[in-house]
Amino acid sequence: MLSWGRSQFCELNGNPAAGLAIYQLPGANAIAVADSVRAKMEELSKNFPEGMKYEIPLDTTTFTKASINEVYRTLMEAAVLVLMVILAFLQKVRTVLIPTTTMPVTIIGAFIAMVGLGFSINMVTLFALVLAIGIVVDDAIVIVEGASHGIEKGMSPKDATIKAMNELIGPVMGITFVLMAVFIPAAFIPSITGSLYNQFALVIAATAAISALNAVTLKPVQCATYLRPHSGEKLNAFYRGFNYVYQIFENWYIGLISWALKRLKSMMIVFIALLVLTFWAFMKTPTGFLPDKDQGYAIVAVQLPDGSALAKTEKLVKKVDSIIRSVPGVKDNITIGGVSVLDNSTPHPNASINYVIYKDFDERIKNRQSQEFIIAEPRKRLSLVEEALIVPLIPPAIQGLGVASCFQMQLESRAGFDYGAIAAALREIATQAQKDPRIGGATSTFRPGMPAVTADVDRVKAQSDPPPIYRTVIME
Repeated sequence: MLSWGRSQFCELNGNPAAGLAIYQLPGANAIAVADSVRAKMEELSKNFPEGMKYEIPLDTTTFTKASINEVYRTLMEAAVLVLMVILAFLQKVRTVLIPTTTMPVTIIGAFIAMVGLGFSINMVTLFALVLAIGIVVDDAIVIVEGASHGIEKGMSPKDATIKAMNELIGPVMGITFVLMAVFIPAAFIPSITGSLYNQFALVIAATAAISALNAVTLKPVQCATYLRPHSGEKLNAFYRGFNYVYQIFENWYIGLISWALKRLKSMMIVFIALLVLTFWAFMKTPTGFLPDKDQGYAIVAVQLPDGSALAKTEKLVKKVDSIIRSVPGVKDNITIGGVSVLDNSTPHPNASINYVIYKDFDERIKNRQSQEFIIAEPRKRLSLVEEALIVPLIPPAIQGLGVASCFQMQLESRAGFDYGAIAAALREIATQAQKDPRIGGATSTFRPGMPAVTADVDRVKAQSDPPPIYRTVIME
């Protein structure tokens, strides 16, 4: 029986709901859009009928905010660790002030460069800044060490700084050009891979250039102003202990280098062997486009046999919903029936999409509930459901690149519309794919045996004598 009626349904945790999907426009700020939507919904909810409420169970910017906060924390940790290392080796607070001012100056310059290049503050550019923290202070540390070395020999801070700059300006500019020569070409890689590397590479290159400019202009002035002649004051116990241990490793390292220099041919053989080993390891290491990310949710695709009615789909998803929500670490489950995620979200009465929302990141970290842990349990239990094909999927690392974190291929028939031959070829491809240990699973949405109804419409008669739109069409 086929009747005109509803073609989809929506549920939240097994209860009827009305779903509203909101997508940002190209170039829009995702977090700003999410904040605006929340503010607008809060405003609209004041006029809702009694008993009606709204929830936002799926917000993809939650992952973005958590990731940005982690990058900010990493940025601060990197800055503190760098300063601690500088203080441990140079052992004077004044010497720490010089590299300390390098970080804010260079990072502010990097933000200015990002604006000039048309970049935004996102995961790629923030990650580049984290790596750049260790790069930007190198030039300043070299200048400070050179000036401090001259002061230890009895020179005045100004003369020691001039001597250090005469010796170090060449190496500082040289390493800067090397860094830029490494990263700038990566920005010209074509395709989407180049788009991913573009912002990362150019941010680091811009940061290195600003760091070098800062090192040859501001740092000499600071060295001549901040540093003081060596007073001969005795170091404290921590620095004395650090220097003692460091001297042991330095003597060992000098001895090792002296031993290696006496055996140049043997060392070259070892060097070549290491290059070969590195190349072999590079070729053997599994490759991938982007690693899977824990974005705070997963997708479960449900596909019933062809011809199944929407009512049967709705009945089955109740069972699927109870299994999903019983998994530790799951907070909510959104069900959209009548839509097939395996067919690019096209309407199908025998399919449904489940958006499985995890609990907050902080709560799951405490309970050691990783994405792999949450996905493994329902995958095992849902595979026992015989009424439908149920496939748990991890969303793509970049929103919009497919429906899941996987790859897809298309089969073209050059022998005409022989659906049986196409189906046989697909089955063979899927069988061979299942034998490959690198592939977790293979499925196809092509179903040549799907029931269909062909309707011949007399358009002239339909236009001259249109049927009532409320008439129910029943076919048995």
